[in-house]
Amino acid sequence: MRRALFALACCSLLASVPGAAERLGYPASEFIARRKALGQALGSGTALMFGSTMPLNGIRFRQDNDFYYLTGNTDVNAVLVMDAATADAWLFLPAQGAREIRSDGKNWLSQGDQAKTWGFAGIQPLSELTEFLERRRGGFGQQVLWTRLSERDEVDDSRGDKGTSLARRYNNPLSGQPSEDGYRAETIRNRYPFYDLRDVVPAIDKLRVIKSPREIEQMRRANVLVVPDLEAGNMLAKSLSFLAGADAAGIVLGARVPIILTSRADSVPTRLASCGIAALVAQARLESAAKAVA
Repeated sequence: MRRALFALACCSLLASVPGAAERLGYPASEFIARRKALGQALGSGTALMFGSTMPLNGIRFRQDNDFYYLTGNTDVNAVLVMDAATADAWLFLPAQGAREIRSDGKNWLSQGDQAKTWGFAGIQPLSELTEFLERRRGGFGQQVLWTRLSERDEVDDSRGDKGTSLARRYNNPLSGQPSEDGYRAETIRNRYPFYDLRDVVPAIDKLRVIKSPREIEQMRRANVLVVPDLEAGNMLAKSLSFLAGADAAGIVLGARVPIILTSRADSVPTRLASCGIAALVAQARLESAAKAVA
């Protein structure tokens, strides 16, 4: 059986931050299918999802995973409204001025032709969201509104990490402000008391566990796996080694020379592979330095 060589490298990088984020490309049909699957899981009601707002200073903007999974959209301050029964969806985006377009590029609202391309019933200005939600009522009595009540899943923070950080912030009696999603849920309850708020996150998480053929194809093409912390990296490496039968090579990058890092339980092939990878990295650095001097 062929075995894959898995190199777990911890890198320390100091580089300029690109202005735009890049993600694996999926066709519009993939996101349309995901919204339909979510609608079937929810059954009825209205789904309301808020994307990420402003990026942190010095860090390129990345849409949170939940919102991107359903829309494919990477614009700032985007909002998704979806009819669960029909899977018809609308995207709300802020209107942009000339300065915002110069700095951020045109969002889908400014481009004007993205609704049909990405399978939305419409893309409307964010300023029309509140009236749209009122009109979605469609009668009297309490109605179901699915929104994110659990922590959001982001590129650099899982739901559990976000929850822990928020709990630690609450330990300070003067730092008890809610999260963005917590504030939104409270505001929606006050402005739209006829909506019965329910958490959409469990349904999204169940969908994300089952991978489509297109997602599996993209995963097979990956040659770099990025993990948020040492614990996650250790679990990933152990799973590949003990469950998938992969050989591992452990080195640390970022120092003046490559550092071989193996576990006490590693096999002889793993130790030899680590030496081989380190030797290749060292040789590549020597050749690069020689070319620079020549």
